[in-house]
Amino acid sequence: MRRSGLVLPTWMDQLNRTLPDWLSQVAHLEGPGRYRFALDAYEPYDLDSSAMALNIVQTTGARRPDEADRQAWSDYLTSLQRESDGLMIDAGMERHIIAKEADKPTDTELANVRRWTTRNGLITVLGLGGRPRYPLRHDEAFRTPEAMIAYLEGLHWHNPWGAGSWAGAVIFFQHLNRVAGDDGAEAVIRAGVEWLLDRQEPARGGWSDGSEILPHVYVNGIFKVWIQLIPYVEFEVRYPEVVLDTCVDAWRESFALTGVPDACSLFDVALVADIALRFTDHRRAEIAELAAGSLPGFTPMLRADGAFSYGAAGSLASHGGLSLAPVKDQSDICGTAILCNALALVANLAGLRDELGWTPLTEWWLGL
Repeated sequence: MRRSGLVLPTWMDQLNRTLPDWLSQVAHLEGPGRYRFALDAYEPYDLDSSAMALNIVQTTGARRPDEADRQAWSDYLTSLQRESDGLMIDAGMERHIIAKEADKPTDTELANVRRWTTRNGLITVLGLGGRPRYPLRHDEAFRTPEAMIAYLEGLHWHNPWGAGSWAGAVIFFQHLNRVAGDDGAEAVIRAGVEWLLDRQEPARGGWSDGSEILPHVYVNGIFKVWIQLIPYVEFEVRYPEVVLDTCVDAWRESFALTGVPDACSLFDVALVADIALRFTDHRRAEIAELAAGSLPGFTPMLRADGAFSYGAAGSLASHGGLSLAPVKDQSDICGTAILCNALALVANLAGLRDELGWTPLTEWWLGL
């Protein structure tokens, strides 16, 4: 629905022409789903970039694959799974793990990258209509409800962004095992879901240890739980009015959402608000104004090559412990995926969805 007086900015209209061309340039001819991190990247394609690419495709409609290509894309990703533990291993990508104290990553650094890239890779497989080739049997693929609860209780909830990310991930790992035929996964899922719902805070709508937390960090924690659980398990959206109050506070008060915003924080607050507004009209007009006011903050990340970099200074130096391209004046696939998702959500909230023509992740991923 159009808001009175709001017109699609020229730069948004131009993205619909430049973005498909950029995405074609970072695609590799070897087969569907093979994308590199940037025009100038260290690898011809990699697991991380493949997962990011599907976000761009589903949101914007650029280079949408047919059924045969979707199957081939899914097959490429599941071919990276290791039978022993279900983790996805991309040897080329792993050459670029940032080791903090030595020439090669520690076992912990390697495991951390493999867990989150496996999570993203298998989310992508599900999004393509595929299934994991093997169940997950790594250390965070818990086999009992008691192990799941002990893990959730041990997370550092003074940082809901990090704790929410891993809380959502370990429950999602069990969904993957359920899809793979593990009859014991359901009880572990329910234990994790019930633990989270029992501890959701009615006063702010999310999760924490009760300490003072910046509003955008608090919202990011809600995002990390909702985005990983709503599509896959029975997870009730509670306290939507309170969540929207928290989103308004974050949008108005947090340094990460003013001026040139942090891309992740902008994506997170826009998605959380868009989800909550599917269940209430509370502060809808105010959210629309905040969303419209955030549009100029996207433009510093626009690059001349036709897409987005994660930050205003140029392509991303590190994504989750990986350095996949030199830092320079170019777009990167991580920044493009996050900011395209954010832009589709902001356009929807502001009343410019029809003019932009993109589909918010709330619908194509979460099914709301």
